[in-house]
Order: sequence, then C-alpha cells, then structure tokens
Amino acid sequence: GVFIGNLPQAIATLTGVPSACHCKQLCLDHADEGCRSWSYFSEEDSNFDTTEATHPNLVCYLIPVRYDRPLECGDGDAVARAHWTSGGVDLVLAPIQATAHADHHYTVTVRGAGLPAAASKQRIKIVAAASPCSAPVAVAVDGIGCTDPSICHPPPAATTAESASWDVQIFPGHTSETYKVCYCAGPCFLPEHWTAVSGTVAVARAAYTVQATAVTATTMTLSVSQAPTSRPTNTAQWRIKIVDRAAFDDGGAEAAEGCAAAAAAAFTHDADANRLPAAGIAAWDVTTGGARFPAGNFSVCVCPHAELFQEEHHQPAAAGCNWVPAPAADGSRFLTIDPVLSAANYVPGAFQNDFHIGTNPISLFHIPGKLLMSMTDRIVTIRTEACSSTVPRGGAASTTVRSLTVAEETDDLIVAQLAKLDLDALGAGPWFLCLDDEEPLAQGAASTAYEADPAFQIGTVTLESEADMQRTWIVEHDVDTAIEVTGTDMEVLYDRIMIVECSESCGAASETLSMMPEPTDTSTVSLMQFPVRFTSLGSYKVCYCGTGVEDAECEVEDYVVELGRVEVSQVACTLEDPRFRRRDCHRQAAGGFACGALLA
Repeated sequence: GVFIGNLPQAIATLTGVPSACHCKQLCLDHADEGCRSWSYFSEEDSNFDTTEATHPNLVCYLIPVRYDRPLECGDGDAVARAHWTSGGVDLVLAPIQATAHADHHYTVTVRGAGLPAAASKQRIKIVAAASPCSAPVAVAVDGIGCTDPSICHPPPAATTAESASWDVQIFPGHTSETYKVCYCAGPCFLPEHWTAVSGTVAVARAAYTVQATAVTATTMTLSVSQAPTSRPTNTAQWRIKIVDRAAFDDGGAEAAEGCAAAAAAAFTHDADANRLPAAGIAAWDVTTGGARFPAGNFSVCVCPHAELFQEEHHQPAAAGCNWVPAPAADGSRFLTIDPVLSAANYVPGAFQNDFHIGTNPISLFHIPGKLLMSMTDRIVTIRTEACSSTVPRGGAASTTVRSLTVAEETDDLIVAQLAKLDLDALGAGPWFLCLDDEEPLAQGAASTAYEADPAFQIGTVTLESEADMQRTWIVEHDVDTAIEVTGTDMEVLYDRIMIVECSESCGAASETLSMMPEPTDTSTVSLMQFPVRFTSLGSYKVCYCGTGVEDAECEVEDYVVELGRVEVSQVACTLEDPRFRRRDCHRQAAGGFACGALLA
C-alpha cells in the first residue's frame, strides 16, 4: 500500500474502521469539511498474548490535502509501505454558483474536490432544466459552442485547484426559465462523460420579446410583448427598429451600444404600431419595398417611451429613445430570418436516379426532387420502353406498364413500392421508371387498357441482386457471429459481400478499412452465411457483388448493391423478446438477428 507521511494534521483520526473502502466513504462524507484524501492502516498482532488470538489495529486518517498534489520539501513523502492504503476522493461537485452581471452576462463556477489537474480539459454546457445532459446547449445561451452535443468549448476562463469558471451570456425569453449546468472533467466526447451539477440558474423573462409571424419573401408581422412584471407602458408610444447583428459583434459591443446603431435599410415599417391586439402587445407590418428580405440574424430594438422622450428633450423620438434589445420569443438573442423559397428557386421535378433492386417481395424506390407536390404528373409507373414513347390503347404486346403504390409523398420525396409479382410480369430488364399523369385502369394493369402521352422519366431500374435487399442485421459486439444473406439462385462460389463503414459508398469503399468474409461451406443458393466478428460498436453497410459469371472475381468496384445495415450492439440479446422488435426478425444460426420490413 501507500503511506502518506508527515502531511498536515489530519482533520480526523478514526479507529475501528473495518476497511479501506469505509475509510474512503468517511472522507467523502466529510468532503464539505475539507477532507481531500485518506490513509488507512490495517495490522494484526498478538503482543503480550500467549493464546493464538490476534488483535486488529484499524485506523482511518482523513487528510485535508489532495492525494495527487506534488509534495513540497518538508511535507514528507508518499511511500510504499505494508499495512497502508491511501487515496483521494475522486470528483465531488458542490452546487453550481452563477453570478449575474450587466447585459445578461453570467460567471458560472463549478466548485468541488478532485477537479482534474489538467484544468484546460474541463468543459460545461448549459441546457434547459428539464433536459438531459445529452441535449444541445440551450438556444438562449451564448459563449458555449458545441460541434456535437458531447463536444463543447471553450475551456474555463479561470481555474483554481477546486474551481473552474466560465463567462457566458444567457438571454431572457418570453417566459422565466431555469437552466442546469452539465460538467465534464475531460476528455469530453461521449454522453456518459457529462454529469449534471446540482442547483440551477434562474433567468427572469425579458422586459420585451419579439416574434415574427406571417413571414413571406417580402412581408412579415413583428409583435412586441411586454413582460407582465414590468412597469406598464403605453403601447401606442412604442417604437421599434431592426438592427443587423453585426452591430453587436463589433468588439463585443454591449446591448445598448448595439441598439444605438442605425436601422437596417432593408426593412420598412410605420413609426406607430399598425395594431394593438392586447394589453402589453404591439404589432408592426414590415416590408422590404419589393425586394426580398435579407436572410440572417437581426436584433429588434424597442423604445418604450417615445412620446415621453420627445416631450422632455424636444427632439425626434428616435433620437431620444433609450433603446432596449428585445430577444426572440424562443429565447435566442437574435431574430433569425430564413431565406424564403418559392417556385422561382426551383423547377418542379424529380431527380434522375439509377435504381438497383433485388428479389425482395416488395422493392422500395426513394425518388428525391423539388416541389413534387406541385406537379400534375405524380403517378409512378414502370415501363418496358422509354418514358418518352407514347403507350397507345391496345398497344404492342411488347409494351407493358405497371403502376407503383405511393407509400409517402412530400415536396422533396416520393416513396413508391413495387411488388415482385408485377416485376415478374414485366419480363427481362432493364426497365424505365416514369412519372405519369394518368393511371392504368386497374392497379398493375397492362398497356392494353392504357393510353398516355410520353411520361417524364425519373430513372432506370436494373435487377442487380439475386440477394434480398433492405435488410438489417443486429449482432453482438466482439463475438463470433455471421451475416446471413437470403435470396434466389445466388452463386455460392462467386457471390460475395463487403462490409464497410456507414460513411463509405458501396462500390467505392476502401478495401483496407473493410471486411470481405468468405461464405461457409454450408452456404446454399438461397442462404449464404458469412462469418464475421466486430470489434467496434456502431453501424456498417453490407455491399453485395453478384457477378453471375463463372470464375469472375469480385473487385471493390463490383460491390455496388447495398443489401442493408449491420448494427453492432452490446444489447442485441434484448431482441430475444418480441416486445422489443420493430421489425420482422429471426435469429441467425450463428447468433444475432436478421430483420426485414417494419412491423405494422
């Protein structure tokens, strides 16, 4: 063990403590009284006793000095010695301390015992009181940035052995809010690295808040509300101006300095409010004079006593106003104006795609595009001839049209599904996927009952895989298992899979960072098993190569068909219980689960 010798006087010496763990717990219990390390002595002896009995000597020392601190000359040494066990209190956090300053600035201080010696690795983030520490930083908080909910900056502005402080701004919103502080001692890159510090930071609602409604490319309504707890003012006297956020970023300008800047020229509104919808609320109609609103962040500044200033100072109200910035109703510092998109920005239509399908009972086609809902041609069909050709009523027997069931439809995406029975009726591919304006008389009807003008082609469809697609495999981490691939007429000697990172693309993945397992000897034309072992948790893609050519070897660029995803988990065994399944799953012979469609 380790003996801490000749250190400052222990704050307590306790006898009869049964173990080193009990001694550490006693130090934790007395951390608020200054205990920072402990040293435990355990020895048995039989002095002056002629029997075989022994007498335990069990002593716990509670010490007010960090266990890992550099020992100075004269303090003694921590040395290895029999019968002694010593240690620190690890990390013990005191309630959060938040000091408010002017202009919504706060100094947030984390205090406690056992803070890391590498102080610059410490991080905090401030989230809504009801949110977990895995949540993003609250929108009202400025001065803390996170590239990921678990990766935040900056380091503390000031540190001591038992404290770390950050300077932040927390802007009030239209309601009073409470926030909690989450702390990470470092390094910080996973949710489990963060812990909530006891206590909260309370922020009263803003005196004035603003909300933009009925926003178009050239008009919007700005409604300014006064807090009920503020001294009532005459809303008819209120004035507003819209200032670019750059006025607040110039050398860390404070709120009053930012609102002193000139109003942004792109916004036009009457001096008086257009409407007074309720007590403590005034609304202005804002326009741009024909041009589009500039996208970006702006601050709406409010002058609550325009007439009073005009009378007292005998000058225009705008010159005498004590402008106050009004944060957005959601608590963010600025009013954000997003670019307004319209049909003028895009030509309605679907993007061209080359679809590769397998032998699944149902094949899904995800068809991306823009303003798809505005198109009249939104019936998805598959043809044996190009979409540009007219399909006559009672047309040639070689021309066949089948309609697809649309499962989902938005302005940006159409999801259509094709049954294998309809695919079989089309004969050999490739086929053409089209957007039509007229549907066959019956779902899946042939062209003999169908007449249409040339349709808009959105892609080609090729049967690339004898293996079933759109699969999900769930396997245990760091155990021997297998990926079971099902299908029809697969070539056991030549068909292969390649397992790649999710960020990689099938057919263009790095061979050195991928797995290319060989099938087992028991694989068949309808079930191929590929033994694997995943040493890292996460998600992976399964890419398939089915050459269909004897003696043809699969190259990296041949693995173009994505069969599905592998989820490597430490809790895959929970799928043994059907209640935890959202897909149709079956247990694989080598362990893990292979899953298909979502359960209804």
